[in-house]
Parts: sequence; structure tokens; C-alpha cells
Amino acid sequence: FVVAFPSQRAEAFFEGHISAFNYFTGVPSRCIYDNLKTAVKEGFGRYAKEQEGFHRFRAHYAFESSFCNVSEGHEKGLVENLVGWARRNILVPVPKVKDFTELNEIILQRCQRYLEHTVRGREANVGTLWRQEQSKLIPLPKTPFDPARLLESEADRYATVSFDGNRYSVPVSLSGETLTIKGYAQVVKVYYQGKEVAKHERIYQKGKTSYQLSHYLNLLEQRPRSVWNAKPVKAAGLPDCFYRFAKAATDPDRV
Repeated sequence: FVVAFPSQRAEAFFEGHISAFNYFTGVPSRCIYDNLKTAVKEGFGRYAKEQEGFHRFRAHYAFESSFCNVSEGHEKGLVENLVGWARRNILVPVPKVKDFTELNEIILQRCQRYLEHTVRGREANVGTLWRQEQSKLIPLPKTPFDPARLLESEADRYATVSFDGNRYSVPVSLSGETLTIKGYAQVVKVYYQGKEVAKHERIYQKGKTSYQLSHYLNLLEQRPRSVWNAKPVKAAGLPDCFYRFAKAATDPDRV
């Protein structure tokens, strides 16, 4: 199983695990890692001290972790060989896609196609042998782990909240309110009093703002002369026909 993410942050690390567990319909009893910082706070190998977030995640799914020692290539040969295998077998030819959703759909199709492959020297194909191993997996928990990065932010006078160096719009009625933000690998969700009030595609550049025009419609109706210069309107990327229609109108501010 292979899945692609736009970053190596903890949110993506956890979501990758969850996607794999769901795909395999169970959890391996032990997972092997190189000493990546997302999982290891300090130390290495048997002396590795896990990050608190990873420890909670691992406890939720009840699996054991094994960390490789530094400069001991024979301990992580399987890990590195599988990375190379995935590149050669899953990412060749290189997919041409518009976003990560489309990329992962193609990757999943190629993973599923590999189930029909028979490895030299084996008596059955990968899918058949895999079904024999499924009974060894730990059952999935009834409630999945929430991999989101969680924080609170006060909506400013422009009706945006701050998360990871960028800003995301919320309904203008929530300006000045303290909102809860849940950042996932590819989306950012904003909540107020337990209710989801905004959802944006996550931005990985810094200093950017994601606007949703629907958050500002009530305000724009009250201030019609600001419509064509408002940042949320420009960011919406409205078709040129809207602007041509407005310019031809008697009162373009109230079209």
C-alpha cells in the first residue's frame, strides 16, 4: 500500500498509517521505522524515546514499534528496499495529475493491480497470500484516531484565522470569536461551538490567505461598492463574463 502526501508533518504521518490500516482492514502487531523525527524525540534503536503524539497514536492502535540503529543498514534494508520497490512499481510511469486526490486514486489502482502479481518462487499471487496473512492482524479500533493538529485562534476583523503561517476565512459573523482549528494533511477545518463553520484546502506556502466568497456575501450586500475590489471576490476567480456584465449595467455596484 502506498499513499502520497504534500508534507512529512505528523498529520500526514498519522493519516498515512490510518489509510494503510483501513486498506489492510487491520493493524500489524509491529511496525519498523528509521529514526524519523516525527516518531522519535531523542535516541535511536532500542534506546529511542518516542514523540508523545506518536506514543498516543501507537497506543490507540495497540501495535509495537521497532526503530533501527544508526549506520546499521542491514536493520533497515527491508524499509529502504520497499521504498525503491514502490517507486519502480507504483510510480512508473510517473502519473500526471492535477492534485493529490487524483494522484492517490491512481496509486491505489496500481496497488490493487499488484495483488494479481505472482512473485517468482511463490505458489500463489500476492492477493491470495495476503488473504492468508490478514488473520494475523490486530482488529481496527471502533473509533479511529483523529490525526489533526489542534489549536485555537481568534478570527480577526477580516474574518480569517491563523494556522501554520497562513490565514483561512470564516463567516464574517464570527469576527472576534475564538475558533477551534483542526489541521489535517490536506485540509483545514474550523469549528465554532462544536460545529464546523469552514473547510479549506491546506496551504503549504507561508504568508498566504485562503478566502471563500460565501463567507463574505452578507457583508458585500451591505457594501456593494466594495464588491469589485474586495480580496475575497478577486480570489474567487470569477469568470470574465461577470465583470463584463457588471460594466455594461447601469449600476454595476448593485448587479
